[in-house]
Amino acid sequence: MRENIEIEVRYQQLVAFNIQHEYFKQIPNDFFKFIASKETSKRITELGLQLYANNEGFNLMLSSDKESVFEFFLQNNDEVVLDFYLFIENPYFLHLTQLPWELNKKIFYFENYIDDIDEKKVILGNNEFVSSKDNHFYTYDNWSGKKIQKNSKIFGKSKNNNELSDKIKISGDNYTVDLSEVSFGLYQIEEDKNVVDTFLYLPKLLKTPAAMFQVRLGKNWQQKILQLLNDKQPLPCKSMGIQFKARQAYWRYYLSSKYSNNLQNLAINTGQEKITFKDLGNVVLPNGKEAIKFESEIPLIIQDETLYQFELARKAGGRTNATDLILQKLPTPSIDSLKPDRKDNTIAYSDMYIYL
Repeated sequence: MRENIEIEVRYQQLVAFNIQHEYFKQIPNDFFKFIASKETSKRITELGLQLYANNEGFNLMLSSDKESVFEFFLQNNDEVVLDFYLFIENPYFLHLTQLPWELNKKIFYFENYIDDIDEKKVILGNNEFVSSKDNHFYTYDNWSGKKIQKNSKIFGKSKNNNELSDKIKISGDNYTVDLSEVSFGLYQIEEDKNVVDTFLYLPKLLKTPAAMFQVRLGKNWQQKILQLLNDKQPLPCKSMGIQFKARQAYWRYYLSSKYSNNLQNLAINTGQEKITFKDLGNVVLPNGKEAIKFESEIPLIIQDETLYQFELARKAGGRTNATDLILQKLPTPSIDSLKPDRKDNTIAYSDMYIYL
């Protein structure tokens, strides 16, 4: 007679990473993709952990049947560094994200050094939302730069203070950094103790990622986790994330009609005192037709579920209040209608055409 043995496996969450994007009410499954580096995938296995990635981030979990493996690794190793890469699958990412329209062959870098067991959520990056300050040039090979002063001293180090001094060769006003035997990550170059350059050293991947994430598990954190395991206490989860801000754009309506009197005394009701549209008068469209142009006084947020509902009305008797309703609901911008300003690539416009 066979005897069934049931084994209960419990999972504890150690690290949770989450992406938020202000444009979406719910991020589509095919928008973001995370992968771990080859070295990190191997390290996660050695730790006895399991990686669960989804469209909004990833989680590192410890199962109860792998606790002894996890303990052995932490007892016999130093600081643990885990590298992850973010890929953005949607070609309209910059249309709906408040970032410069041109990233100039840079990618984002974020890191979290975990050395305590505080459960407070950490927002990574230099600001509340991801910005160009988080963006860096990258290389798959050696790095070349130009000295600012001829007699200056060049010093290089990684974000976690690994020196590059013996890797730098200076030739005239230029320098090169040999990266063949250093770990991947963010490095900075100092000239006479002033930071003059930063760059990311990446493994050569089939496709360039949008961002690199480094999670460092410090010795203090490891010791505290070991103590909790030894005391059979629940393990805390270190939660972290990044936030993308939704694109803001000036909304521009072009109103055209077969009859010119249809374009007289028009106004846009917004229902909000802080949001108004200015009448920019008559313009000629690319097809030669005449139209009247309205533009929002301030840039307005673009989201998949819009916050606004504007009306087109006619001023009654020339008074300032528009009372004769013409269109109850003006259209809202589509993603492909957004375009950058020619002089400032941080500014966007959305042109919408309406035939009355």
